[in-house]
Amino acid sequence: MRTLTEMQRKSLKDIRALLSTHNEMAARDGHGVLAYLLELARVEANDLLQQDPSRLARHIVKRRSNS
Repeated sequence: MRTLTEMQRKSLKDIRALLSTHNEMAARDGHGVLAYLLELARVEANDLLQQDPSRLARHIVKRRSNS
């Protein structure tokens, strides 16, 4: 089973915060589609942080196979 390391968790938290900030800026400046895409990315980062290790491993494998 693959789990996130503490460094990976910290990186995801930092990325999530940046996505949130950029989402707010895009929405404020009238870039609705960009704001929407940034929000989707933020939700994905949040989901990765919230998942249990067994679900995370399947999520990563699924993402890589869809690439």
